Amino acid sequence: MSELRRTALCSLSLSLACIVFWFGWGGRPPGSEALSKHYPSFIAILLVALMVTMMLTLRGRLERAAWPLLIVGLLGYFAASLTYVIYFSLIAPENFANLVQRLSIFDLALFIISLPPLGTMSWLLGALSGAFFVLSRYLILSAGHCSFFEQSP
Repeated sequence: MSELRRTALCSLSLSLACIVFWFGWGGRPPGSEALSKHYPSFIAILLVALMVTMMLTLRGRLERAAWPLLIVGLLGYFAASLTYVIYFSLIAPENFANLVQRLSIFDLALFIISLPPLGTMSWLLGALSGAFFVLSRYLILSAGHCSFFEQSP
């Protein structure tokens, strides 16, 4: 699959996952006041990180198998940790520096690896994106109506 086709399919699957995620969990308020104040920025960074990792990972045999469901779920989990570090380094560097000073390196790593993915449920967004990637690729190719997504020689 060409880069343009993979980008379009990743965008479509991530968009569908965002719609489903919003209807299921979007009405619940965020856990902290600081996060609710800057929630759109955090989500934007998370979606960009997830989109880039999806496009870089889903290549060759992986894009044609059922593995994108599990792989993108894991990518969503780790993208939330990366997003947490990027977001608080850029938006609230004082709070992030204070956190780094108060915790040992092991506690900080455990905190960053566990809390953001579980708190934001980004692993579910990643799994939904992977499921929609597999499903939309199958439906588009089996319908045969869209030559844009057909396999390139």
